[in-house]
Amino acid sequence: METHMSMRRALVVVALGLALPYALATGAARAQGPSPLTLIPLSAAFNNPIGIDYHAPSDSLVMSVNYSNGQPYNFELIDRDGARTPFSDVAGLTNEVKIGTVREGPCEGGFTPGELFVGTGEAGVIARVSSDGTRVDNPWVTLPGETGLMRGALFQDRYCVVGGDLVVVTTAGNVWRVSSSGVPKGVAVVGFGIHLEGVTTVPNDPRYGPWAGRILTGAETIRRTYAISPEGDVDEYVLPIAPEDFDIVEPGEHFYGVDFGSKRLVAAEADQWRDKVGGVVIADESGPLWYARWDAAAAAFEVTLIATVSQWEHVTFAPPPILEVPRGSPTPTASATPQPSATATATPPPTATPTPTATPRRFKRYLPLSLRESPKDGRRPVTAVLILDLSTSMRRVDGSGRAKLDAALAAARDFVGRLDSERGDRVAIVGFNDRAWTAAALGDPRAAERAIAALPAEVAEGTRLDLALAEGRRALGAADVGESASTSGNAGAVILLTDGLPNRVPFGPGSTVPECANQECTVLREAQRYPPGVRRVTIGLGQRDDVLHRLLGDVASAPLDFHFAPTGAELAGVYARILRRLACDGPAFWGARCG
Repeated sequence: METHMSMRRALVVVALGLALPYALATGAARAQGPSPLTLIPLSAAFNNPIGIDYHAPSDSLVMSVNYSNGQPYNFELIDRDGARTPFSDVAGLTNEVKIGTVREGPCEGGFTPGELFVGTGEAGVIARVSSDGTRVDNPWVTLPGETGLMRGALFQDRYCVVGGDLVVVTTAGNVWRVSSSGVPKGVAVVGFGIHLEGVTTVPNDPRYGPWAGRILTGAETIRRTYAISPEGDVDEYVLPIAPEDFDIVEPGEHFYGVDFGSKRLVAAEADQWRDKVGGVVIADESGPLWYARWDAAAAAFEVTLIATVSQWEHVTFAPPPILEVPRGSPTPTASATPQPSATATATPPPTATPTPTATPRRFKRYLPLSLRESPKDGRRPVTAVLILDLSTSMRRVDGSGRAKLDAALAAARDFVGRLDSERGDRVAIVGFNDRAWTAAALGDPRAAERAIAALPAEVAEGTRLDLALAEGRRALGAADVGESASTSGNAGAVILLTDGLPNRVPFGPGSTVPECANQECTVLREAQRYPPGVRRVTIGLGQRDDVLHRLLGDVASAPLDFHFAPTGAELAGVYARILRRLACDGPAFWGARCG
């Protein structure tokens, strides 16, 4: 897979609500921008919906539902009358189930209209459901060497950018294309451990500016949008958006979106999109719906907030109007600050008209430039201690049906496998249960891999988080941490993974910590013994009731250093994000980007 990439910091302006867009080239106000939307909440109740797309053979919508266990089924069709019926016998797919379907058109790429593609919750695995739902190929394709999940998005290239192939983005930062015959090809590595969300191809039309003829995807957690050429060059854009999904606005199609926060489907009929054709809709999981268009005169993308809900998942455009979507042209309810769709009605007050009252917000100007680099450039050496819970509860299976211990050790091996002693990376392995010990001293990652392989034999009862933290500090030992780390570039950290609450931890009178009234206090005291500058990262594995979130959050050095993984399937992505932060954080590196 191509690892060299081009990056661009784009010049961006955003207009909130009904603000007049600002013409950067001249500083003058232009004609009023796109009108806000009136979102129509459909009355049908849905059980934890996530993904949505158009199903051409039935001229209906298809959705993934029943998050997060996928029972009793994963997919259902919604017809023009709003009636819902199960689609296929697929069940039990966990995590966020994002889907991509094939539509009729000039660029079907050898696929059959109505076929549905979905990630399975296993790294690199894609399943295919036939157009009538009677056949399921699972796996259909396994992406070679892929460690990430397909919970970001899948999209069949109906705009002929990559020959009609299926485009897939993963939680490990990789972009793939897969032919109709099931042959995968790596397109680009956007960045090691970057969780990509949402994907579309963009028609090769000059009105889309530098996005034309490219794959468009984003990274919600770091608020980045990426435009990727078929050859693998990546342009990076700093927009005021945490992208969840991307869609091209086409004429004559209605908008449908999953408002997960309200467990409902919202819609906006085609008439409301007439002034937006030729732009791109970007859904932000936190609730905003953005409209982006290329302003050729200003040589910049203009980004406007057009609607808000409580929480977006997937959105789509589709031809069929569901019964509750009007065929007429309602007058949108205008507001300088768009309200959540819960307040919208299908028939807005006739006197409400758009009034441009908001003041545009301009973002810091970055001159467009190209930077050719390898993801390894600018990467700091990493010094880390992996602390792994080896209590007996780790042998239990998680929601995905896999033993938590197996998933944890696999993720730890993957983390260690990405380190390089020649670059100065060092790692130690610490295990704990009723005791804590160093299984591999700080040093060569290859020795750590051997130590991880031997850990299953050490499983025993007990969860002495206090001893785990103390041993982790000792294992870090003479590592270049604290104040010296900031000057040497050596990122010292302990990374503690556990699936449960502390037990057998001493506290109170007669113990070594008589001042503590509970076990949690003892654990926090041990965390406080770490010198300044050593990063403490914690990972809670399991159901929310199994993991004491507040304690692990308090043990962590900062809020972003606590991670929660409901099942082992998320662990590879969690460790990848941690490694990226250790290797890349800090002002010494361009845009905090490295591999």
